[in-house]
Parts: sequence; structure tokens; C-alpha cells
Amino acid sequence: MNMQEEVNCDSERIVSSSGRYSGSFSDKSMESNGFIDHDDTRSELKFDKAFESQGEITKRNRIEEALQSSSCLSTWRALALDEFGLVADDLRKKIWPLLLEVDPESNETIPSLEELSSHSEYNQVILDVNRSLSRFPPGIPLSQRLALQDQLTVLILRVIIKYPNLRYYQGYHDVAITFLLVVGEVVAFRIMERLSTDHLKECMETTMEKLLLD
Repeated sequence: MNMQEEVNCDSERIVSSSGRYSGSFSDKSMESNGFIDHDDTRSELKFDKAFESQGEITKRNRIEEALQSSSCLSTWRALALDEFGLVADDLRKKIWPLLLEVDPESNETIPSLEELSSHSEYNQVILDVNRSLSRFPPGIPLSQRLALQDQLTVLILRVIIKYPNLRYYQGYHDVAITFLLVVGEVVAFRIMERLSTDHLKECMETTMEKLLLD
């Protein structure tokens, strides 16, 4: 079975490049309020305490002090651009939403399975997600990787369904997975929504004319 046949074989499932189904949006995984019922795979994959240099420890202390005060956007930008950046994922999880000024809370329901699988770019998203295996932490259990692939697919499709004027482009999934792995699917949607309607907007036009003119 080739890749295209895998994508088309069952619109209710997300197919991995190995030929296995990476998940099914079934009654078991889709709650009555429309949200996918996944374990918090992010918290199980990230935030292991890693060695930090003295410079990184000092930077961490500066960031944590800023978090305790009523810091403004310029503070977060300066900290992100300064040496050692935001240091580690536990701090990125807190600062990224502040940098992009997004509300981490979300009461929006996920589109239905029919809406997701019938989108014109569904097949391309599936193909790209299947190619993203190298972006997942090595050695994670299969069940967690498949759950993350499901979450990544839904995350991408939610954005382009909510904003029909936006077009998916190859490489968008690499941006999305970066946020998904650090902040989880709820906040990642808010971040990708903001980026797609602002910073990445020209990349998601129907044509690349604006980019070529710059």
C-alpha cells in the first residue's frame, strides 16, 4: 500500500508512515464537548531537569523575578533575545503566551470528525505529520507518539478551518509541533492562531505573490 492509499483508506483515522493507524477520532477519544480526550503527553515528555550553567541559572532567576512582577511585553522580548534566551521549556511554557499576548484559556470546541476529515487540505496535513517523526523526542512510547500525531493534525486543521482564508503550507507542521511539545494542545492552538493571522499570514496566502514582491 503506498502513502496516498494509506491516507485515503479510512477518513476517520490518522495513518502513520509505518502503515499503522496513529489513532481514531472515535467516541472513546472525542468527548461530548468536542474536545479530544488525550493524556497530557507534553508533561510526560518535557521539562526533565537538565544541567544548567551558572549563566543559565542567573538568567532563570531574572525570568522568575520578572514573572513575579507586573512585567510588560518589552521585558519578555528583551529576556527572550538576551543571552541564554528563555533557558528551558518550563520557562518557555510560561513566557511564550505572554510574548504573543494570547489567552491560554480556551472554551472553543474542536470541529467534528466530518469537518476535519473533509477539509480540502486534510490529506496533505496527514502526509506531513507522518513525515514529522524526527521531531518527536527519541524513545517515547508508541502510544504517546501516536497521540501527539493526532493532536498535531487536529491543531493544524483547527486553525485553517477557523480561518478559511488561510492556506496550509508544507513546513507549517514544523512550527506547530514546536509549540505543541512545549505548551500542550490548548495553548498551542492559541499561539498558532495568533501567528497564522499575523506573523505567518503572508506565507498562508492563496498565492506567494506578496512574498515574491518583498
